[in-house]
Amino acid sequence: MKNGEDLFQHILVNLNDDFDAYEKRAIAKSILYDIAHFKMPWIAETNLSEELVFNINHSISRINAGEPTQYVCGVAPFRNYLLKVDKNVLIPRPETEELVSLVLANLTVLPAGKGIDIGTGSGAIALSIALESKREMNALDISQEAL
Repeated sequence: MKNGEDLFQHILVNLNDDFDAYEKRAIAKSILYDIAHFKMPWIAETNLSEELVFNINHSISRINAGEPTQYVCGVAPFRNYLLKVDKNVLIPRPETEELVSLVLANLTVLPAGKGIDIGTGSGAIALSIALESKREMNALDISQEAL
């Protein structure tokens, strides 16, 4: 492999056929952004060390074995943020983004004060509300690994 485009094609070819073409492209982009730290366009990237190729091949194996791409890459998008995730937290869902939008839209009818997110996991809800409403939030979880 000579460059980032070669690596992109390598990822596409080596992902299981369980994924359709659109999913393969999305997974390949996630791997290149989050693991290789390439920027778009990655075609110009030529720093393809043996270690990087090994890590990417290991990541492909994990994804092919059924591990979520977000856990493999270590991040999950949520609203306008990129959250750190691993097996200790649930991957934030689009429905949770809708919930946060509803909460933010209705905060104006509530008196000023602190909010609390119990069972916060990745912190997606608490972080979004705190950052987007300028309200103070407390986030709790029984799992020390999640925190």
